[in-house]
Amino acid sequence: MADSPTVQKVVQQLLTELTGAPPETEYQSTARLGAELGIDSVGLVFLFSRIAEETSVTPVDYVVRTVGDVERIVTHCLANAAASRNGSSSDPSLGSVDESQRSVEAKLSELVRDVAGDKLSGPIDSQMPLADLGLDSQTIVALFVHVERVFAVKFDLDTPPSCFESIARMAEYLRSDKMSSAAVASMEEK
Repeated sequence: MADSPTVQKVVQQLLTELTGAPPETEYQSTARLGAELGIDSVGLVFLFSRIAEETSVTPVDYVVRTVGDVERIVTHCLANAAASRNGSSSDPSLGSVDESQRSVEAKLSELVRDVAGDKLSGPIDSQMPLADLGLDSQTIVALFVHVERVFAVKFDLDTPPSCFESIARMAEYLRSDKMSSAAVASMEEK
C-alpha cells in the first residue's frame, strides 16, 4: 500500500501544476476541486492523465470532487502499480486487454459505425481519441444515446470525462462497476 507522505507529495505536485499555485500551498482534503480550486472538466482530464503518468496506472471510473478524492485515487493507483510490478495485481482490469475488453470495444466500434454512417471510413483504432474520428456533435450525442441503450447505463454529471476519450477508455468504464454483469453478458450474446 502506498504510504501517506508519498500520496500527499504526488497530490501536492499535481494540484500545484494544475492550479498554478505556489509549491508551498497546502491543500485540505475537504477542498472542493471546482468551487475552491477552480478545476473544471478539462482540468480533471489533465489530472487523470498526470495521475496515469505518475503511477503507470490509468485511473478509470472515479468521481472526483475534493482533494481527498484525488488522494484516494492516487493511493489506489500507486497500490495497483506496485502490485502489478510484483505480478500480483489487485485490480483485475489491469494488465493485457482480455476478451471481455475486446468484445466491448468491438461492440462500441460497431455502434460508432452505425451512428456515423458514411462519415467514417477505414478501420477504427480503439485507442484513437473520439474527437479525432471527425464526428459532429449530433453524431456524438447519438452515439452516447446508443451506448446507454445497448449497455444499460446512464451517463450523467458523475461520469468521469476520461471515459469519453476513446473507445478503449469507454470500454474500460463500461466494464467497471457501472455496468452490471448481466448487461455485459447480454451485450456479449448480441
